[in-house]
Amino acid sequence: MAIVPDVPHPHRDAFLASFPEERVWGQVLLRRRPAGGAKYEACHVVDRAAPVEQLRPIPLKELRAVALSTPEGRYRPLKGAPNLPSGWRCELWDDAELAEAVHHLYPGSMADAWEASKPDFVAVDFAMVAERQLGRAKALTRLTGPALAAAVEAGCGVGACLKRRLWTGGGLAADEAGSKSAIPCLEPCPFFLGFARTCAEIEQESTLAVEFAPDDLATLAAALRHALEHPPKGLREGEVAAPLHPWRVSRVLARYSALGSPVAPPSRMSDE
Repeated sequence: MAIVPDVPHPHRDAFLASFPEERVWGQVLLRRRPAGGAKYEACHVVDRAAPVEQLRPIPLKELRAVALSTPEGRYRPLKGAPNLPSGWRCELWDDAELAEAVHHLYPGSMADAWEASKPDFVAVDFAMVAERQLGRAKALTRLTGPALAAAVEAGCGVGACLKRRLWTGGGLAADEAGSKSAIPCLEPCPFFLGFARTCAEIEQESTLAVEFAPDDLATLAAALRHALEHPPKGLREGEVAAPLHPWRVSRVLARYSALGSPVAPPSRMSDE
């Protein structure tokens, strides 16, 4: 029988070399275990000090299901969102299982981190991504300046996604190191592009000349913040075009300075 050579995994090797005993990756704590059993253990970072018996044991093959749902049981389309369920632990027996676990929880993140660490890495510009879109998505080419900044603040801010944004555009700088997790975002994801297209279409609509008394403006701002903190019951995270989606509300607060300082979207959708 022919011997199949080991397939090189430079991204996995770089990831394993990046932490001696433990590492936080997104909302997951990865720890090396003492010799004699499983080589690694994974759990939610909030469960770092929780007694083992209080955490539900999860086999590796079920980790993907953990990442698919929010704590409330809703579908979780954005894997970088800060709403990974807690209360579980998973034993990983070797390097290959660790890599598989990371892939289930944060798909492609090890490869992205390896790519971003290369000396010749060049950040992607939003305009380049917008230019290669087709159909209605071509509207993204018109999303620039303050309008793009507001969309990014709403859809890529720390309350919306934990990945550190490395892509730039229209004078918008990348996220600072340490401002989010160590997981890099190399270019706008489809989830954000869908939201950004909605923002671009809104920006093209005719504006209305409306005057507000200062107290009325304060009431409007307070109502928007309340809507941001209490999304409608039943609203799904993927419905980014819905007027009361937290990203839409956050965008309005970020776009219009008269409403006051922007507020980050909630880290999870609420049923309350």
